[in-house]
Amino acid sequence: AKSILELERSLNERELKEFKNLDTSNPAAIKRFHERLGNPKLQDYFWDFWYNNMLSGIPTHVVNTASNTVWSMQNIAQRGLSGAIDKYISKFTGKKRAIFMDEVLPLMAGVKKSFGLGARRALETLKTGQTPLEINTKWSMEMGSASSAFERSPNKLVRKIAPFVTAPTRALKAMDVWANSIAFDMQIHALARRFANQRGLIGEERNRFEIEFRKNPPEKAILDAKEFAKYSTFTDDPGAFTKGISQVLSQFGGAPRIIIPFVGTVGNLFKRGFELTPGIGVFTRRKGDTPAEVTAKQLTGVGIAATVYGLWKDDKITGGVPKSEAERDAFYRQGKLPYRFENPERELAP
Repeated sequence: AKSILELERSLNERELKEFKNLDTSNPAAIKRFHERLGNPKLQDYFWDFWYNNMLSGIPTHVVNTASNTVWSMQNIAQRGLSGAIDKYISKFTGKKRAIFMDEVLPLMAGVKKSFGLGARRALETLKTGQTPLEINTKWSMEMGSASSAFERSPNKLVRKIAPFVTAPTRALKAMDVWANSIAFDMQIHALARRFANQRGLIGEERNRFEIEFRKNPPEKAILDAKEFAKYSTFTDDPGAFTKGISQVLSQFGGAPRIIIPFVGTVGNLFKRGFELTPGIGVFTRRKGDTPAEVTAKQLTGVGIAATVYGLWKDDKITGGVPKSEAERDAFYRQGKLPYRFENPERELAP
């Protein structure tokens, strides 16, 4: 192992500056510093530039923000449904309650609690390009060693222009950091209520317990909240299927990234879809989900499927343009547009 003096002598300007600001008492900080050691390769600069150019469109940022927000709202509704189902499961099986309906309000309180903290962390990510310790983002996960290549350059001029080159991914990372911070506090608040309920606490005694729990959550609760935050931002660890695809693609060098640039994120999106798919979700359930949570997701999936089917049956949703010329002309004469929600009260076009 190198001595501190030897280490300092071997570091470039950027690394030395980060080393002097390193909190050596924090294992996570040391791990992050170690990951940032070494100069980016030429291909890292290429991929960093390519990803930022590809993700620079406003729709990408709107979709990222909307997906994080909508999924968080869905998680709140899902928690209430899971709590209601768990009540009956517990009643018929005699097992200890695992989830409670009244966790919904603490979940929402967690949003308010961490909104400002998440915003400050997001702003820091925008400024530096780095995410807070132990918070991963979809974009860092997909870009790998190419993430923040310009920020890690040994060349001072390259580091100066980094904010302009990497602005798109900085903004996307910042949004994920914000959503992750909020989701973490949401779950800590909900777990405080869950643990209090499991102990049978009520009134002022419950309030004191929850306040203390939120101030000093046990390690188990912290790990649970971290997993929930990753689940809420689609950054949970890839499963065997996603790892298998990544390993196959890695055999062909960097070329497949041009065609399939977001393996991990797409894999997580598919997993969410499978969890909500009636029948399939029973076998593809998320590790650690309780029977009540699996059942709630299945019911949610049934509700979504029934709604979409009803809209399609009532001709309120259109698919692709028909291939037949006659059918295609009739499609447009009715004022339809492909892949849209249509107004059933529209007048037929002349």
